[in-house]
Amino acid sequence: MLELRLREWIYIMLFALLMGACMGTFVGFLISDSWPTYALSGAIIGFFIFILSLITTELNNRVLIKRIPKLLRIPFSLALAYLSGLFGGYIGYVLCKYMALLDIELKQFQLIVSLNVLGILTASVGFLIYLIVISKREWERLKLRLVSQELKNLELQINPHFLFNILNAIAELVSTNPEEAEKALINFSKFLRKTLYSDFLITLREELENLKEYWSIVKLRVRERVSLEIQTQEDVDLEVKVPKFCVQMLVENALKHGLKWQAGIIKVVVRRKDRKLFIEVMDNGVGFNNLKEGVGLKNVKDRLALIGGRLDYYREGGFSVFRVEISQSTSSQNRFIKSSP
Repeated sequence: MLELRLREWIYIMLFALLMGACMGTFVGFLISDSWPTYALSGAIIGFFIFILSLITTELNNRVLIKRIPKLLRIPFSLALAYLSGLFGGYIGYVLCKYMALLDIELKQFQLIVSLNVLGILTASVGFLIYLIVISKREWERLKLRLVSQELKNLELQINPHFLFNILNAIAELVSTNPEEAEKALINFSKFLRKTLYSDFLITLREELENLKEYWSIVKLRVRERVSLEIQTQEDVDLEVKVPKFCVQMLVENALKHGLKWQAGIIKVVVRRKDRKLFIEVMDNGVGFNNLKEGVGLKNVKDRLALIGGRLDYYREGGFSVFRVEISQSTSSQNRFIKSSP
């Protein structure tokens, strides 16, 4: 079974109209008649062939093909395409005659031969489209597999970086406040259990929950000096897939390099605009002139690029802003990307 997407059906319809119009124009020139009328007639015939092909293909995909042995599925589909061309051509021909677009009278034998030629042509084009779509689907699967592997490689790079930073923060508490260090280690073990064994693409809801748990660890060190505010627009789809740790890494960057562990505010604003998801991490720290991307920022940027997203950073209104942008269309495709077992 090969299901076609809406965009692909639109392309096929345009192809059927164009091919029908070209064939009609050719016939019009051959018989020295009004070629625009024949071009219109050909487009109408092509349209009805397309409509029948659409109906038979969807019927085949949803009902018929499941009941047919695998060996007979392609021949059966080709037979349906042939019948779509034959009957679609006949309906279009009768309609054009009724609308007085065609003034030629085909004998019964000529009509049968012409309709059979249309049926064979439709089946041939249908088979070519089938091969093209199969190749396209295989390319998409290979591309997704490659993206999955690259995401996994990048995650293997970021995990040690992330672990080092957290353990370093806890280590500073050991000498100053052993009890708080013990609490931090317990919270950290719970956090690891949830994050290290999840996919490298997780929902935005999960990422924000992970961020809150991460902040519960960090807060043991920064106390009330630094506040974290998370604002989420109501119409944001929290099931959108994002790279794991992408928001947490930007918050950590704001804490270390923006505020330099001093007093300040970190804001996380999640909003949607024009089918795009925006996640902005802001801090009112010292800011930057020429920002040098470290392992964390570069990793976030690379992982976003793999799923069609991007990372921008700029200074605005006394805040350093790191903005993640993800297209809703690309994020919907990313539900197919899974971790390797």
